[in-house]
Amino acid sequence: MRSIPQFLLFVVLGLFLTVSGAFCAEAVPKHWPLLIKDAPFAKIELALTPSEHKQGLMKRKTLAEDGGMLFVFPEASVLKFWMMDTWIPLDVVYLDERGVVVAIHTMPPEPRKANEDDESYCRRLKTYSSVKPAIAALELNAGTAESLGLQVGDTIDLRLADLAQKK
Repeated sequence: MRSIPQFLLFVVLGLFLTVSGAFCAEAVPKHWPLLIKDAPFAKIELALTPSEHKQGLMKRKTLAEDGGMLFVFPEASVLKFWMMDTWIPLDVVYLDERGVVVAIHTMPPEPRKANEDDESYCRRLKTYSSVKPAIAALELNAGTAESLGLQVGDTIDLRLADLAQKK
């Protein structure tokens, strides 16, 4: 008879720990609002893992005017992005650890040709380099960087220290 109450105690304790952990742990938020040149961008999505980096904004038909995606990498390096299966034109803004813009490119969509295999498609895609080491890349609707007057050398407060605490 003791084994059943003991078993129930473990079940109840396990459920308590699971539920309390869910409420106590701060999850990484879906959106990471940014202020860019005094313009609020409330719908910036985060790409923090290799699988999120790989997926990016592929196969999206639209992107909110105040939206985008912030790709954050574990360490700074020369980054290269391309437009594989990305259907909307984008600006990519590369930033260093201090949030300083090191490069900006406008990337038009590059649709697949009829009956084009993956290898041929990937070989012909243009790449857009940060040229200098960057720890983050911010993708926005094409033309946004220009309309904001964003230039190499400008700073965007990415709040990376805050983000690191939420990981």
